[in-house]
Amino acid sequence: MAIEVRVLKMISGEEVIARTKSEDTLVILDKPLLLTQMPDPARPGMMGFGLVPWIISAVEEDTVVSVDHIIAQLPAKPEIEKMYLSQTSGLSLV
Repeated sequence: MAIEVRVLKMISGEEVIARTKSEDTLVILDKPLLLTQMPDPARPGMMGFGLVPWIISAVEEDTVVSVDHIIAQLPAKPEIEKMYLSQTSGLSLV
């Protein structure tokens, strides 16, 4: 299966975005990031969201997850995918 950027809702409630590749009952996540709410600096008093590393202390950038730990997998919204790709590649995408 092709590698694509997807949003995964985990059984823990976390929402993770990553390039994914499925293999049998496993999903390989490349550079997984956690979507988290945070204050929006452009709009004081309002909340926005940001992307932070899902697993901070790991050496590897790939994470293997059992499909049993995933509630849903969906394609990322274009603006979220662009944000993810920009953050993981270091490139500014227009």
